Amino acid sequence: MATILGLLIIAAISYLGTVYAFSKDKLPLHLRYLFFSGSEYIFLGIALGPLGLNLFPKSMMISLDPIIHLGLGWVGLFLGMQLRVVDINRLQTRHLAITFLQSLFTGLLVALALWFPLKGLFSSQGHLLPIAITVLAASAAVSSPTIMFLIGKESGFKDKIFKLFHIITNLDGVIAVAAVGLALTLLRPEANYYGRFLLLFQSICIGIFLGYIFTQLPREKLTENELIVIFLGFLLFSSGVGGVLQVSPLFINLICGTFLANTLKKDDKFYAVIINAEKPLYIVMLIIAGLMFSYPGAYGILLAFMIITIRFAGKYCFLSFAAPHLDPSIKFPQYSGFALISQGAMALTIGFAYLTTYPGSIAETVFSVIIIAVLVNEMIAPYLVTKVFRGEQ
Repeated sequence: MATILGLLIIAAISYLGTVYAFSKDKLPLHLRYLFFSGSEYIFLGIALGPLGLNLFPKSMMISLDPIIHLGLGWVGLFLGMQLRVVDINRLQTRHLAITFLQSLFTGLLVALALWFPLKGLFSSQGHLLPIAITVLAASAAVSSPTIMFLIGKESGFKDKIFKLFHIITNLDGVIAVAAVGLALTLLRPEANYYGRFLLLFQSICIGIFLGYIFTQLPREKLTENELIVIFLGFLLFSSGVGGVLQVSPLFINLICGTFLANTLKKDDKFYAVIINAEKPLYIVMLIIAGLMFSYPGAYGILLAFMIITIRFAGKYCFLSFAAPHLDPSIKFPQYSGFALISQGAMALTIGFAYLTTYPGSIAETVFSVIIIAVLVNEMIAPYLVTKVFRGEQ
């Protein structure tokens, strides 16, 4: 009964958040930054969870797994649907290069800096160290567009770099999720090399096969509500397949979404269903992230601020020094890397993928470190993004 009541509370908050939190045009600007970042839902989850009112005790967390897998499946599908080859081919090669390289540079910088500090945390589970480092590096590599576009719109900013930022924030999540998906299969400690590549091959094949099955459904004859039911059932099924293979549904559905993006027509009703599912699932995942937050100790807090600092340096250095050489036609504003400081829910999704694949106290610490980094970056992002778009010194 407690589990059902808890799920009803989350569903109610998600509905209210969908209706009201995304319609805050009349609020003061700085309050809008808070609502659009989603940080309030993480804090709400913390308040309702074991560290707060304990309405969702730790024993209840296992019952949230199906919802987490549903959310992971949706994110993978959503990211994959952005990889339409026709659309990618329209982008300039140098913009794709900047997107990939800034993500890779920031991720590698974080990974190299964390190797020795994390060895202490993983003293009893050293075999999981490479995966954990990949997860933390990937979560640091991603950037969220929400606050950037809100401030850019308010500033009337329409320079070429705004289009570049749009490309970066839409595609660097794909790069990070692909990296984590590969790490969770190819770095799996309990399998030999043959088994790891076989698992990767199976994951790709299953993603494509699930996509093919979906294309055969008579979607044109279905009502919107029927399509939503099929969509949810499809996500649960694909997530279940991932559970059987012990592969995150995030990766399988990334493959599936990529297949669908390149086979479905652009006006297919399925696209509308995916977009409409974004707000409620986004809020639910943020609340659950808060519920699952655990105090990581002084060492974990130190790791979080280490990641924040290194990520800050990585984004700033690449956009300030390397990017202008890759595309001389763009006039990069001073501190342009600051526009990419916001991480958003994508970083949390990557943490969820790790937590559900290798549950345990160490995974909980890694996940909590990611949450701290996300919250801090969301708080400082409005000021830093404003510095870029409004030229504040």
